[in-house]
Amino acid sequence: IPIGIVASKMVFVKKLNRLYVGHTTWGDEAPPWIDVIDCATDKVINKIKGVQGVRVMSYVGNLKMYITVTGGRTGFGTGADPGILVADLKTNKIIKKIKGNFAPISLNLDPVDEFK
Repeated sequence: IPIGIVASKMVFVKKLNRLYVGHTTWGDEAPPWIDVIDCATDKVINKIKGVQGVRVMSYVGNLKMYITVTGGRTGFGTGADPGILVADLKTNKIIKKIKGNFAPISLNLDPVDEFK
């Protein structure tokens, strides 16, 4: 499945049968989006744009994904615009940004109704 380089974060959303692939910032080549893969066809069907330097992605069961980003070209620090992004998985768009220098190693959120 052809996707952007430095694919390092993946989240599967069972309800949509989709795999979301984020890209860690590694130089200037890392794409500023998350690839959306349809697991029935194994094809990239969309991109969630405006996502630079993915650190962690967490799905919480309400068709929203929370994504911590460095906001630019950096490894462990923060770039120009760090924060937590909220993505609507129905529209594949960023709907909110919580600004701040978070850069966590993990977000532990329990998916609601996802595994019932």
